[in-house]
Amino acid sequence: MLSYYRQNVTPAQLCGISSNPLQRIDKIMVPTLTIAGIEDGCYDHRVFDYCMLPEDFPVGLKVEKIEGAGHFPHQEKPEILNPLLIDWLLTCEDEAAET
Repeated sequence: MLSYYRQNVTPAQLCGISSNPLQRIDKIMVPTLTIAGIEDGCYDHRVFDYCMLPEDFPVGLKVEKIEGAGHFPHQEKPEILNPLLIDWLLTCEDEAAET
């Protein structure tokens, strides 16, 4: 199962030695919410600090890190995740209604 994650970005891609088809994407043109569990054992939550840059998400990027949650924050901390998700969806709905 972890092989899936390891193959998303290889050390060669991180060092610029090998190309990744995703590197051809210029900008993400939808509002984006990323939720990460700080206790995730599959990847370090700090990856979002270095790989998801606001300038790549011109219509909005929000990164939420949940204390005490691992790889499945929706199951581990629903009392925290659900309000975040509902607020995000309502904000997106309001912004869509304005356009």
